[in-house]
Amino acid sequence: MKISIDYTGSPEAAGDALRIRKEVFCGEWKLALPSLSDGDPDRQLTLVAYSASGNRPLAALTVMDTTKDEQLHSRIRLAFSSGVRVARYTQLAVLQPYRGMNLPIQLILEARRRFIVPN
Repeated sequence: MKISIDYTGSPEAAGDALRIRKEVFCGEWKLALPSLSDGDPDRQLTLVAYSASGNRPLAALTVMDTTKDEQLHSRIRLAFSSGVRVARYTQLAVLQPYRGMNLPIQLILEARRRFIVPN
């Protein structure tokens, strides 16, 4: 299956990412879904993978710049030298019928290309 990956620059794409995450995290895993909208939108990027035919949303991933978030780093027991830039990949979700298609690695590589490398 051919896919396309787009960022959530439109309300429709943002809604697609939220629907995917709710289905996976809340529906399948019965977990609470923390909001990502509290962060600075210039310091995060959310990507959605779509089927090339039919434009059906399949998966979502957010990458966030957490460079100066010492509270987060401390909570998850990570230590970084001062001046080091830090990013976090979070809320990676793939709808069940599309698992096993390498969507996570494609989303991670695209996030790296669009967000990590330019910054």
